[in-house]
Amino acid sequence: LSLEDCISLALKSNLDINIQRINPQIQDTFLTSARGYFDPSLSFGPSVSKSNNPSSEASNGNSQGFTLAFSDPIITGGRYGVSLNTSRFDSSFASTAFINPSYRTGLTFSITQPLLKGFGVDVNKSSIYVAKNNKDISTLYLKSQLTRTLSDVQNTYWELFFAQENLKVQQLALKQAQDLLNINKRFKEEGKAT
Repeated sequence: LSLEDCISLALKSNLDINIQRINPQIQDTFLTSARGYFDPSLSFGPSVSKSNNPSSEASNGNSQGFTLAFSDPIITGGRYGVSLNTSRFDSSFASTAFINPSYRTGLTFSITQPLLKGFGVDVNKSSIYVAKNNKDISTLYLKSQLTRTLSDVQNTYWELFFAQENLKVQQLALKQAQDLLNINKRFKEEGKAT
């Protein structure tokens, strides 16, 4: 195997790296969720009621209405909102009602701002800061894990390469030593023969 093949194989099969690859994505969803605190909201609420008061004919009847509201948080911890309320009242006693059915509509604008608890930009953005830091930490940890794995694979690869080359050198040295031994044996035998 080449060094590139070893690195590719190690990156694909390392469970720690596979786990750490998911963490930045998870932290990104936490960051999106923390930023979602500052998303505006829209609500709609219908209402239906029936009143029957025997002592007062003017309050007897049916009422239908709805409320449409928009609300948005302010970065300092407050909230502003606009709501529209509309209703229709239909009296069962047409003779006592001046206008039957009657309609009412109201538009309300509101701003709330806490003065102590939850006041300030940093307090309200703290969850965003924490989520962003956690995402950065998980990204750096992934890079650290990748660097460590690459370093380990390269060191192991070159240690194996050195061991194989050292084995070849030792085998060559052994062969040369055996050849020298054979030569010395021949000279010794020739020396005895003369």
